[in-house]
Amino acid sequence: MKITAEKITDWNLVRDVARNTVNKKALNNSKEVSDKFKNSILKSEHSPIRELQFKITMENIPSFVSVHFVRHNIGVNHYVSTRREDRQDKFEDLGRLTPVTHIMTINVQSLINMSRKRLCLMSHKETVKIMNMIKDEIEKIDPLVSKYMIRECEYRGFCPEGKNSCGYFYTNKD
Repeated sequence: MKITAEKITDWNLVRDVARNTVNKKALNNSKEVSDKFKNSILKSEHSPIRELQFKITMENIPSFVSVHFVRHNIGVNHYVSTRREDRQDKFEDLGRLTPVTHIMTINVQSLINMSRKRLCLMSHKETVKIMNMIKDEIEKIDPLVSKYMIRECEYRGFCPEGKNSCGYFYTNKD
């Protein structure tokens, strides 16, 4: 498996559309976007963060894990390699374990939402592993965004799974 991530848009766009919402002119690229602003808007999850977008490529992941990611369909576009035998030079069907390449274009709000579900230890262990790999790649290019990619229980302050809880929330471990 190989996971890569790249930014499609940048923080200047986020700042400039946010400034527009309070009747201020865009700064374009004339000034660096501060970490204070980035943290503030990520923490509040105000709508301009949807303008910060990433392309995430997951190569050779199991088909069933790809399906878990496809379930997230708001603010994300999915492009999954076909498993059709007439569209491949070499066809090998391993069922749900068949490796696929899955590309997502995704905005930060959707990435945060996806992380809440796919970092949860009630997700399949392979899905959690790949979501952690995605988080690691995002951290390389935008550490502040990765800081907000957390489990649902960490975000809410309790486990919403009730009696099916994995117990993570009640531990001091990662």
